Amino acid sequence: MTVALILVVVALCALAFFLFLAVRGRGLAINNITELQGKTQPVDLLAFRNLTSPREEHYLREHLPAREFRSVQRERLLAAMAYLNCVSENAAVLLRLGEAARRSPNPQIAEAGLLLVNNALRVRLYAMSARTGFYVAFLFPGLRLSPAAVSDLYQELAGTASRLGYLQTGLAAHRTAAIL
Repeated sequence: MTVALILVVVALCALAFFLFLAVRGRGLAINNITELQGKTQPVDLLAFRNLTSPREEHYLREHLPAREFRSVQRERLLAAMAYLNCVSENAAVLLRLGEAARRSPNPQIAEAGLLLVNNALRVRLYAMSARTGFYVAFLFPGLRLSPAAVSDLYQELAGTASRLGYLQTGLAAHRTAAIL
């Protein structure tokens, strides 16, 4: 009975934690792509991909002593988690932008807003899953994992945001991508 009660409490705490992560940033009101400036943090996808690359991990594993590899791998995971946090926060901001765009009377903008919402939600869910994997890998640096899907989905999300920005304001895609 006690074990079951403890499991229920732990499950409820985990659910509350994940709901908190999903809702964070909810108060931001963003109605237009031009309002993103200062609300997002640029993410260097090449650096993020390098930190999570299985080939890079394999190279380090082969060329470093085991103790040094574990230390370096933990540093890489911490850096990757920082990028992952930026990706997740940016996705939350873009989710708000997409929600506002969905209410647009222009059908192209509304469609782009819906696509942005869907992509942002997927990125948030993948980021949450990858974060959990990073924590496990931090505890066990020998564990192999590759959250490549997060960087690919984020790149797709940035492209969707660029398209929405072009539809809303005519801004070139590279200007929108620079703030993501």
